[in-house]
Amino acid sequence: MSTSKTTDRSFTLQDAFHPEDKAWSYTIPGLPSDAVLNAQQRIKSISVVSDRSKQIMTLRFERYSPNRAIDGRTLYKFMSISFEKFRLQYTTNRPSSDGPDRECQPAPAKESAEYIVRLLRTGIRLNGLQYHFYGHSNSQLKSKTCFLYLGTAEEAEQKVESLGKFPKKSVAKSSKRVGLLFSAAKFAANLSSERCEDIPDISRDDYTFTDGCGLISTQFARLLVQKTDIRFRNQRCTPSVFQIRYKGYKGVLTLSPQLRGKILVQFRKDSMKKFSGCDDPSFSVVEYSKPYAFGFLNDEVILLLHALGISTATLVKKQKEYMDFLASVPSDPRAAFRFFSYIDEPELAERVLMDGLDSVQATARSRVSSETGKLLNKRGERRSRIMVPQSRLLFGVCDPLGILKDGECAVRITSDGDGLPKTIVGIEVLVTRNPCLHPGDLQKFKAVQHASLSHLVDCIVFPTAGRRPSADLMSGGDLDGDKFFVTWDQDLIPSKLSQAASYKGPTEPINFKPVTHDDRLVYFAKYTNASLGRVKNLYLDWARLKGPMSTECQELNHLFSQCVDGNRIKIFKHLEDPPKPGPETPPFILDDLRELAGTSPSVHAAADLMDSSSDRLQLLLSRDDVAFSEFELLRMAMRWCTKHDRSMEDLMGYFDFSKLSDEQKLWLVVQLPTKRYIPDLIMNGLIQSSILCKEELQHFRLDHFGLRWKKIFDSSSDRLGRFTEVMGSALELFHRKFIIIKVTNRLTVAMYVPKPLLKYQECVVHDTVRLLAFPHSQEDSVTYRRSLPTLVNYRLYFDDTGLQLYQTKRQDTWIFINRPGVDDSNFRSIEDRGDRRRARHATVQAGINSDLIISIALGKFSGNLAKHMGRVNREPIIGAEIYVISNRDTDSMRVLDKWLDFIDTREVMPLFEKQDRSYRLPDIRDVEWKNEPDYLQRIARDGDLTVFDRMAEPAVTSSPQAFASGSETTVTSRRRNSHHNRISQSGADPHPSRLYPRAQNLQSGDVPQNAGVAPALTPEVSIDSVFQSINWLLHHNQKVRLRELYSHLLKGIASDMLGVNIDSVLETTISFLQKAPFLVVTFLDLGPWAELPTSVHSILNSRALDILEGFCLVATDMQVFVIEPFRTFLSQVQHLSLATFGSLVRHISLVVRPSDTALDMLMGVLELESSRLLVGRPKTIRYFIANLIGVALEHIDEANDSRAFREDELQLKFESKKGLVSSRLRIDSHSKVRFAANDHVQLTAASLPTNSLETRLYTMDALVERAEPGKVLFQIFHPLPSFIEDCAWKAKNCGSFVTSQAMYDALDKFVTAPDEYCHIHEQLMGFGPPNGPSSTAKRKARQDTTIALPASPEQSGLGTASRTQSGSVLDDNDARPVEESNGLISRTDLNKSQNEALQAALASSLTCLWGPPGTGKTYTVAVILEELLKDPERRILVTAPTHNAVDNVMRKFLQNMTVHKTYSGAALRVSTDVRKVAEDLRAHTCDAMMGKDLNEDPTGRRKAQKRIKDCRLIFTTCIGAALGLLRSETFDTVIIDEASQQTEPQSLVPLTKGCRKAILVGDHVQLRATVQQHAQLVGFDVSMFERLYNALVDETRLRKVMLDTQYRMHASICRFSSTEFYENKLQTAVLDADRPLLPKTFPWPEPQAGKLERMFFVPCAATEDLGQRSKSNQGQAALCREICKALQQQPATSPPSSSTSSPAAPSIAVLAPYARQVALLQDLHSPSSSVVVSSIDGFQGREADIVVYSTTRCNVHNDIGFLTDLRRLNVVLTRAKCACIVIGDRATLMGGRDGDREEERAVWRRLVGMMTEVVWEGM
Repeated sequence: MSTSKTTDRSFTLQDAFHPEDKAWSYTIPGLPSDAVLNAQQRIKSISVVSDRSKQIMTLRFERYSPNRAIDGRTLYKFMSISFEKFRLQYTTNRPSSDGPDRECQPAPAKESAEYIVRLLRTGIRLNGLQYHFYGHSNSQLKSKTCFLYLGTAEEAEQKVESLGKFPKKSVAKSSKRVGLLFSAAKFAANLSSERCEDIPDISRDDYTFTDGCGLISTQFARLLVQKTDIRFRNQRCTPSVFQIRYKGYKGVLTLSPQLRGKILVQFRKDSMKKFSGCDDPSFSVVEYSKPYAFGFLNDEVILLLHALGISTATLVKKQKEYMDFLASVPSDPRAAFRFFSYIDEPELAERVLMDGLDSVQATARSRVSSETGKLLNKRGERRSRIMVPQSRLLFGVCDPLGILKDGECAVRITSDGDGLPKTIVGIEVLVTRNPCLHPGDLQKFKAVQHASLSHLVDCIVFPTAGRRPSADLMSGGDLDGDKFFVTWDQDLIPSKLSQAASYKGPTEPINFKPVTHDDRLVYFAKYTNASLGRVKNLYLDWARLKGPMSTECQELNHLFSQCVDGNRIKIFKHLEDPPKPGPETPPFILDDLRELAGTSPSVHAAADLMDSSSDRLQLLLSRDDVAFSEFELLRMAMRWCTKHDRSMEDLMGYFDFSKLSDEQKLWLVVQLPTKRYIPDLIMNGLIQSSILCKEELQHFRLDHFGLRWKKIFDSSSDRLGRFTEVMGSALELFHRKFIIIKVTNRLTVAMYVPKPLLKYQECVVHDTVRLLAFPHSQEDSVTYRRSLPTLVNYRLYFDDTGLQLYQTKRQDTWIFINRPGVDDSNFRSIEDRGDRRRARHATVQAGINSDLIISIALGKFSGNLAKHMGRVNREPIIGAEIYVISNRDTDSMRVLDKWLDFIDTREVMPLFEKQDRSYRLPDIRDVEWKNEPDYLQRIARDGDLTVFDRMAEPAVTSSPQAFASGSETTVTSRRRNSHHNRISQSGADPHPSRLYPRAQNLQSGDVPQNAGVAPALTPEVSIDSVFQSINWLLHHNQKVRLRELYSHLLKGIASDMLGVNIDSVLETTISFLQKAPFLVVTFLDLGPWAELPTSVHSILNSRALDILEGFCLVATDMQVFVIEPFRTFLSQVQHLSLATFGSLVRHISLVVRPSDTALDMLMGVLELESSRLLVGRPKTIRYFIANLIGVALEHIDEANDSRAFREDELQLKFESKKGLVSSRLRIDSHSKVRFAANDHVQLTAASLPTNSLETRLYTMDALVERAEPGKVLFQIFHPLPSFIEDCAWKAKNCGSFVTSQAMYDALDKFVTAPDEYCHIHEQLMGFGPPNGPSSTAKRKARQDTTIALPASPEQSGLGTASRTQSGSVLDDNDARPVEESNGLISRTDLNKSQNEALQAALASSLTCLWGPPGTGKTYTVAVILEELLKDPERRILVTAPTHNAVDNVMRKFLQNMTVHKTYSGAALRVSTDVRKVAEDLRAHTCDAMMGKDLNEDPTGRRKAQKRIKDCRLIFTTCIGAALGLLRSETFDTVIIDEASQQTEPQSLVPLTKGCRKAILVGDHVQLRATVQQHAQLVGFDVSMFERLYNALVDETRLRKVMLDTQYRMHASICRFSSTEFYENKLQTAVLDADRPLLPKTFPWPEPQAGKLERMFFVPCAATEDLGQRSKSNQGQAALCREICKALQQQPATSPPSSSTSSPAAPSIAVLAPYARQVALLQDLHSPSSSVVVSSIDGFQGREADIVVYSTTRCNVHNDIGFLTDLRRLNVVLTRAKCACIVIGDRATLMGGRDGDREEERAVWRRLVGMMTEVVWEGM
């Protein structure tokens, strides 16, 4: 058997598959040898098929597609295997009359995947050789195909790992990166790393605008063309775009003429480099841009076009035209010729021309059959596929020069008809990318022309400007190889668009261990994209019902985009079962097209005109829609002439020789007959002028072939409106120009300009310009022809609107061309821009308007010419041509002008359409009074309230609470009740109102079902009637009448004149405030409480919180008007417990939105009344109140900073069982306004009721109870309106309440139960020494200092906050014992102050460790931890304000443990979000130990909780200590790092977890905590660390230690900060030699006496930019850039280094105090590893060799603004190791008098005065 036959055979390896299979070993004799496989470039290929009809494993030998992972020289070592059609089957035997029958049932997908895993892990053994899993490309992954390698599994893994360093964090990403090596790509050349470089991406706002798009030099591109033999129709051509693979790089490269010299390729560093470590220098080409890549409309695009307004008739017409065209190909030579040009088979087209259609008819039928076969999908179902000749499928690339604006694009294509590259202009092209399911995936871009982009052909160039990358707008595309459908077909460009959807990828799951080769194997085996088909089918079902813009379709589009890359998705229930279409469902466009496509198109009969061979030449005469160039058609024509013995001379007039290149013209001249005129005709474009005839050209000898004139504009094919634009470019770019203007049918003038000129300038041309006149009269026009030069002092001015040639002064003008005024009376009212263009053009055609006019002084030619032709003044130009002579490429001037086809965008549909949910309120005018009780009619209709003057008790009465709440659960009280329960458990007295369950949030229309019997209509009405009346009035929005009723009832209560139990009525009215808080003001009608009945007085005191919260609920609307009533009511409250007071403040922070109102309520009322209302130590009370108010103001300001609403509107639903409000969330929403548990949210009605005069939208505050994909649950604090489910709601996230709640809880614990939660409470509060006064003195002091108590503790609400375990009351001098240690520890790895810190931390229960920058405080903390852990009973919590700070401490501790090994236990890093933990520390999280994100694993959380309980050392943030797994944990020792950078309550959070020893570490003279404006006014930014360190406290209660030796800064840098900020105590342990100033071009000055030698001042008097709140200074920014350049450049005279390696470049930090200045500096500095631009706050905790500080301020008022913050100045000065350079204006920094800012001014004066000045040249 021959070798070729062997390789063409297939071999069956296995004919059944069983779940129990464990080995796959096969012996097949007669297989081709290794040498044969290599020689024929074939590879062993196994296909595994298993379905109900067939089970078989087949071996074939297939052609090898080259890739970089498989060596084509050793193909025998590799094998491919495909599981695309594999689904494991269960086989059962069914008895039948004919014997057993086998039935197959598909196994679950999971079992099929496990079978593949086993097979790949085991490997395939073929003829004794074992093959194991090797890898796959990304396309193979989707088709379930991979490669196997001859060798063990370990050898296969080693071979993969030798190919590069792949990502180890995500198995999906790792597989994709490895897959790049398996992508089919053609080897082109070897590229040395020295010939390529990385350049930065252009990125903004988390978007990359250059994603995957690099640059390639023309030189290297031509080499690739040569090496890979890239041809188009047998002609080598250089593509503009190459899709490539090189080492770890992936993406496309675009031609860059600017790239010359050594560097051949520039890769985008971040977006193109997918992995590193690949040493293979091979450069491979995957694909490249090609001409005539026509686009097709598929089902998705058609559906979206129809949704955007393209009519069914238009789409049907397009389909019919295409189907008829295909049907006519086998019978119509014209159609066949065109068809073969479209499918890139020019040889067949030429045969049609040469030999007739019969010669290729069979082939034509075959090709058409292939095209029609593409109209069916894999299942044989019909799908749409319509070719659009006016379209292309193009690679998308980025604008390399940054000249395109947002919304623009450059599209330059090889045009059909002449084969020339032309730039599309004058229209907005429609662009999309497949797959596309959202109308927003179709976008319009303004097509523009830029000469500098003209080299990019057959691709679409997108801008790098804008808010979002253009490619990302369309199905989330990028530029690493994506192709885009681009059309300029007027029929397919809609006037309506949609906002683009967001396509941000899903959050990648965290992998807690490095990805292995086996992980990639399992990923391949379990990969599935089965969800794609299901999602697509659901999408079509919903689109058939509601259209592609429906919510369901948009959500399914989101799911489709998620699973298109294999991500697992969940299809939500509301999307799974779309209803069946009903009779009212509109026709579905795809059904219509498929139905029409099902009918057989008619086949055209062959045209009789094509019988003769000469007639077939007519194909050349109507070639506008064929994909051939002019040269290709000329070549065909010459072959035809040769075959039929005809002269080519007869056909010369049919071709446009200006469309040929110079080289093509030369070869054509050689081939044609040697007649004189033929070279002229071909080489001189003027010969084919449509304005001047040959005889006119001959008169001035303009017809000579030596004049190589090239036509760049012709008004017969180009729009005359573009004449001035092209003329301007020609005058600027080319040396010799010849401009022809047809003035009238009787006169043409021409102008020859021999040199380049500048636009917008008066260019002196003297006598160099020549003007020619060509009369066309019937008389002897030769007599009047003239050619005259200009004279001395002639000038020529031109711009985009016209041209003027004149002598010296413009009054002496020879020729003047300009645009005339426009008579717009015929189109003035047309708004559509496209229609307006077409209407204007119609007026030009009608002679009403003109594009251009010309005035000529004909007398300057000659008087006879002027007399013969008459006056030429403002005459419309009727024709024009422009010619140039140049060796330059003129192709860039060619355009495809679609100006008249412009389609305006009339409407842009929002991404989330506003819901049309109108609603109305219940109206009393709609009431049927006859159906209402008599008493209700008297109250509501007549206003007679005397009906309640005498009331009777009903037989059985509902409780007031049941009346107020109905059957629903409390919304606002649920959280408070849990709060009270915790307080009760802690030992504090519960709030008395717990005896009266809180009122429930009801819909105001609910009427309670009373347990009592409805009273009869008697003169006496029951209490139940009162309840029903209140509800009825509220339901019908009768607020005035309701207020009157409330006032009447309360006055009756006050006078005890109601005749019933007034306590019950009062309880009811208070409970009802939850539904109608506006009634709270009526409680002032009760008058002085002292005059009320005792029971009423008691109820008001016990229910005071309910009433006070009512004031809070109306405070946002009433604002200043609520303050006095609030104060008045509160002044009568006898007392409040601390817990109640805290609950009230918390409520204010959630429901009072105006900051001023909240400030008045908190500080103007509550703070002033607190000393009277609260019982306890005054100092404790003051501490409690101050911090409560700080927390509240901080959150209120944060909530007010929120401005944006969610893009989508919510539809709320009341969950009666849970007492919550829910809303479904659109899963496709990527709004920045997102929800998480405990977020504070404001919900605002999207519209007003239709029957109300109210002008304010109803707004409710809420906390998010739970948020999950697709749904959110809210706790609402305001009354739920009756229309809550009837209207749409807008949502605004006011910020997380987690931190605020944690601080509230910590304050509550700290004050109410210190013995349980914080055992160092006394020290933290700074109370007196242990040995206080005698008990007698203590009692006396207590009488003098404590507030009088009410009669009983229950009434006081006083809990354990101010009582000891024995019940005695403590005063400010009571204390707790302090831990003491007699043994002093001293370590050699610590300096003196560090050892003092260690000793203090071990001995004292409270230590403040002051750690200035560079003093080793983190190392000291790690050592303290090490020593503390030697106590086996100690449990330690290490915290800090930020995750980064926590990670730094833990990292240092772990480093110490690797050396000292003194602690063998676990150290856990705990976070509610493991992604916020540094990657190198994630192994120490419970998530990593459980192997899964605990937020997604409830079982793992339970195991993690046990692990935490057993752990002695926990690291977390301060707020994190109160959350998640740590919520109920206690710790006896707490360490807080960076304690000076957080607020006091934040520090309390970890300290209230049972703390007995605390170590606070910080630097209180650097940055404080960042707090909001109003919170800062009350001193909320002062940390606990700063308060304690500055307090005068005995050392027995608080140890304070300063680390006084720094190891960072040069001594002269440290000196100033030490003097000004560190009490002159900060010493330096750094040697000067360790901080050298490297030789740079920066002019380092010599040290000067009395100056700081390493601190430099560079004066800059450039004025700051004015008018902005945040400042910037252009001059300082430019100077800063120059300084940084000088700091990085070696001086030319630098002495040779003694070392073999050059010193490392210094790290440079550029800092500025203003955000605008930081942004400006970032724009000016290119990304560099040695230069970092940052704000001061952002750079705290970091260091750099050199710090450059731009002070920014420079003004005549000497205002330094933000610079008065000396803490930030201290941060700046202490970042630098070697040098600090300050840029500023001396007068501004040192001048001025700011009153109370004089101290800060003095510091600046001292600083500037002590710095060494460096005068920068030019400043």
